[in-house]
Amino acid sequence: MPSVSRADRHRFLGLQPHPAHLGPSHGFQLKRLGHIQLGGLDLLGQGRQHHAAGGLTQGMATRQEQARGQRQHDKGPPQMGDKGPEGQHGGIARIPMIGWLRGQVAEPWRTGHRCGLLLICGGIGYEVQLTLRQWARLPAAGGDLTLHIHHSVREDGWTLFGFGDRQERDLFRDLVAVSGVGPQMALALLGAMEVDELVRAIAAADLRRLSQAPGVGKRTAERLAVELRSKVQERYPELLADDPGLGADGADDSLVQPWAKGCRAEVELTLGALGYEPLEIQRAWRAVAGEDHGGLESSDDWLRECLRWLSRSVA
Repeated sequence: MPSVSRADRHRFLGLQPHPAHLGPSHGFQLKRLGHIQLGGLDLLGQGRQHHAAGGLTQGMATRQEQARGQRQHDKGPPQMGDKGPEGQHGGIARIPMIGWLRGQVAEPWRTGHRCGLLLICGGIGYEVQLTLRQWARLPAAGGDLTLHIHHSVREDGWTLFGFGDRQERDLFRDLVAVSGVGPQMALALLGAMEVDELVRAIAAADLRRLSQAPGVGKRTAERLAVELRSKVQERYPELLADDPGLGADGADDSLVQPWAKGCRAEVELTLGALGYEPLEIQRAWRAVAGEDHGGLESSDDWLRECLRWLSRSVA
């Protein structure tokens, strides 16, 4: 062992502990301290400071992870159209949505007012709910079937609704956008009427026809007519082409003589005082205007015919 002079004992100190002896929080290394004496080094104090700093860093990281987990919990499950986390290669992942399926019919089913089938596509079976009309027209088991799909994402699960064409699926989406109308009620409406019949019933505010669907009451029918009338006139003009009075550019007075249009305000005021709803009054005026009443020469005549039509609709 080489000798070390007294003068060199405090000139340098090189400590390099083995990595196995260093913890993750307070490992340190001293290199060439020059003339600093050992008595001037507070190694224990430095170790404590380093350990505290490491613990603070780890604590902050833990709290950040917990905060991210709480935000994800508060946000709930992913919804339709939500952006997912960043992908492996930097892209933003999105929830895959199913919009169209082609496959073979397997296991049609019906439970109460609900019906559907298992559609086999490429070795995968998709459970799809259908309208009653679509279900009644299904081919035999093993037959080919193509469906336009509305993919619903909710907290309690994902559901597929199938339709024979895109127009029917679009109308389904318009229906479920109305307050108080859910997917099952929309399926019931489309199952009770063909697409063109339903569009005409909404445009004409035909509450009686709309109320024939299971689960649809008078108030819901009124909401459908009020919220969707202008929309169906704009989106499905080809289905209303045979009746100009129901189109977007057709007015309730389109079939009324110019001299009789001034009677409308008085008739509406009187019917409103009798307790009729504005939508009922509108439907009555349109119906009377569409009939051939050559003898209607005054507001009293119009009021009488509107009351007669309203009494028939209630009966």
